[in-house]
Amino acid sequence: MTNEDEMDRLMDKHAAKVSKPKEKPLKDLVDAWELEEDREARLVCPQCGKSRIAKVPKSWWALAEKRGEKAPFWRSPCECCIELEGDRKAKESKATEVSEALELQLPTMGEE
Repeated sequence: MTNEDEMDRLMDKHAAKVSKPKEKPLKDLVDAWELEEDREARLVCPQCGKSRIAKVPKSWWALAEKRGEKAPFWRSPCECCIELEGDRKAKESKATEVSEALELQLPTMGEE
């Protein structure tokens, strides 16, 4: 086999490879299909550290997979921490209202 014959064989092989449309592997098709709907994921509360499973949007999964994460998780406050935060804010606003009311009722030194 001469160099020209080998070169012709390699060129034909390359031409066949280039002209053939690339097929997506079945795994990629299945992964894309699974991303059509929200998927279950692990959410971790940043305040108490509790972990739970919930559905997250497909875009979150797509970004995590682009970053190469194998088992992604996201930070999201749990119901208990949300309620505690709401109670704390309610108490703070109530305390502010009471202190403002006291300031309005107390006479100052110049008013006597």
